[in-house]
Order: sequence, then C-alpha cells, then structure tokens
Amino acid sequence: MAQNLWELRQTKRMTVKELAGKSGVKADSIYAYENGEPIKMADLEKLAKALYVNKNEIKVQSDPVPKKKPAPPPKAATAPAAPKPAAPAAPQAKQPPAAKPTQTTSASEGQLDYLRVLFAKLNEDETAVTERLGKPLEELTFPEARQLLNTYHKAYTARQAQRPPDTRRKRGHLPEVVDDFEIEYLQTQQEAGTVITFTLFDKTEFTGRIIGFSPYNITIQQADESEVTIQKLALAYYTAAKAAA
Repeated sequence: MAQNLWELRQTKRMTVKELAGKSGVKADSIYAYENGEPIKMADLEKLAKALYVNKNEIKVQSDPVPKKKPAPPPKAATAPAAPKPAAPAAPQAKQPPAAKPTQTTSASEGQLDYLRVLFAKLNEDETAVTERLGKPLEELTFPEARQLLNTYHKAYTARQAQRPPDTRRKRGHLPEVVDDFEIEYLQTQQEAGTVITFTLFDKTEFTGRIIGFSPYNITIQQADESEVTIQKLALAYYTAAKAAA
C-alpha cells in the first residue's frame, strides 16, 4: 500500500537534508512534495532508490503533514492549603546512586549501505539477517554495525579467494555496480584511514576518510568530524593523499 513521502522518510529515520543528499533531489522539492505537490516521475525514481522501496510504495501526491495541536492553556493556580505538620520520618538506609545510562551512537548510513552491498554479494536475504539479529538494521549501534561489517567482509574475502583466477572480474560490467576491484580498493583505504580528496564534475572538492560506501555514493568524515555523502554520478575522480615518509 502506498504511503506518504514524509511517512516513509520518518520510518527510515532520515531528515529532509539527508534524503536530499542521498537521492539528489533538492530539499525544497522534497518539502513541496511532502506538503501535497505531485512528485515528478524522475524524482520519484530517485526517492524510491534512496529510501530502499519500490516507487509504487510512495504516494505520487502526499497528504500534508498533520499539524500538532497547541497545548491547552495552563490552569489558574489556586492558593495552596496550609500544610499539616508532618510526622518525623523514620531514618532510611541510603540507596546507592543509580548508574548513568551510557549513550550509544547509531549506525551510520554508510555502514548500512555497505552492509546491503555485502548481502547482495553473498546472496544473503536482509530479512533473514534481521531475524537472526532480532531487530532491523536501522536499530543497530555503530559498534554492532562495525562488527557485522567485519564478519561479512571476511566471509566475502574468503569466497573471493576460492574463485579461480581466470574467472575473477577485474572491472564491473555495469555502471551501477560496485565491482570487485573498487570494493577491495575502497575497503583497503577505509581500513587504513587514508585521507582522500574527491573532485566533482563542477570542480567542488571534499577531503576526508571513508566511513562507508554503496553502489551509488561514498560517505566520508572530514577533518571537522562532519560527514558528507558524495553521489557517484556527480564524482569526477578521487585521489589518495601520499603516505608520510
């Protein structure tokens, strides 16, 4: 059953800016679509890919986002009754201070995208994986996603090592596929923490370390620790910094 665009975006825990960066559709257009403007077919394809759904699952014309009801005005304060003298309280044993809850960072979009790439390479069904985990991928913490990535990458590397050398592809046959050569190269640079400069067709440059990638984009962490997702269709080339002597 088709859903409103804003409902799907909230289900995937994405902001409008994140969906715009991942799909290539302008944020202003997404705001307009979520408020009832009909979605263009070209943008519908991009939004469906970014949300990992079929385009038929998105309403072409969304119902506007419901507005929150205003909070009721506070009741007029009444004069408190005179307090009764309290009986002396019995001494109580001191309770140990409660442990402070630890904050855990959620898995990044780059980690989830690369996990899905590995699932496809290993013919793993995402639904079966989430059943074994007991929760959807979007609820993984950053350390859990990193451990799962390590497990599946080792399994993929072991499978590749068993293939005969003469049948192993060196370059991808389709432009939308991350081929074996690029997967191994990007994974190596990610594990090494190599600083890479990415140059777009409009000469814009981004520099940082790879923290995740998919067939359609590469996510990097810049020097100020901010994350940037680069669409591969806009990418002209990238260059690894020379190692220090």
